[in-house]
Amino acid sequence: AGGSGTALTWYLQDRADRPEETVVVARRQESLDALRAIHDARGTAPGALRFLVAATPAEADAVVAAQPLGSVIVNATGMGKDRPGSPLSDAVVFPEQAVVWEFNYRGSLEFLHQAEARQAERGLHVVDGWDYFIHGWSQVVAEVCDIDLTPERFAALSEAAYALR
Repeated sequence: AGGSGTALTWYLQDRADRPEETVVVARRQESLDALRAIHDARGTAPGALRFLVAATPAEADAVVAAQPLGSVIVNATGMGKDRPGSPLSDAVVFPEQAVVWEFNYRGSLEFLHQAEARQAERGLHVVDGWDYFIHGWSQVVAEVCDIDLTPERFAALSEAAYALR
């Protein structure tokens, strides 16, 4: 329910093919209340977002396990980047054929490793946060330096940055 999660939920609501429901999970009710206020002011359709408190990894595991086949499961917390850990336990059961997206691009990345450990058995598509990071920074550089950031130019920048990762 922080900055990255807010950006993702906002983006999803603008899409013609938006999900029928987006479940937002946070450890504290206050975080969810703040995100709900943003979406209420925005005019997000009632019921488009479901807000759940999961104060412990076991509670977060239960939310993840209850999601349908092919869901998108995102770690938009700083856990695994700014501080060690994951919002999930090592016992988490991801939905089959889910896309599991770790927004973090550096650090211990426990969430990413949990998904990778179950990738084959659950048919997961696991995405790390590197492209998300490069996309964000390249957009800033393009704006500041007045550069037309074409898909080809982005791909070249991403490749160059990946070599230095």
